[in-house]
Amino acid sequence: MADPVSAADGLLGTGPAAVPATRATRQIINLAAEAGLNPYLDPSGVRRGSYRIMVDSGGRRDCLFGGIDVGARTGRILRAYLTHGSWGQEKRYDLVAEIRAVLKSWAALQRAGRDRPRARAGTARSGNG
Repeated sequence: MADPVSAADGLLGTGPAAVPATRATRQIINLAAEAGLNPYLDPSGVRRGSYRIMVDSGGRRDCLFGGIDVGARTGRILRAYLTHGSWGQEKRYDLVAEIRAVLKSWAALQRAGRDRPRARAGTARSGNG
């Protein structure tokens, strides 16, 4: 797997071809990392004028994964293609606000799942009465 993307240095890519990410792009990268989506730069590099930041919550059935395209010259988010669940359909998001909303709701779901108490083994009820 490729190296994780960090918004800390504000750069996408390496060496002289690296482009500064905009503030909004850095916020989205940070939000994806906080949501457990493990953002990393697609190792294939620039394609059709953009970098792709891959996001993936892991191979669970209820996962979120896909790519966020960022302009190779501008560092601005162009669009995202995200799939909700292993059998979900890929959806295109063209606005940063939409992408931010999806990532925030994913992060909230993950927090809610961690905070929910789990039944101890042998204490689950069958619902039969």
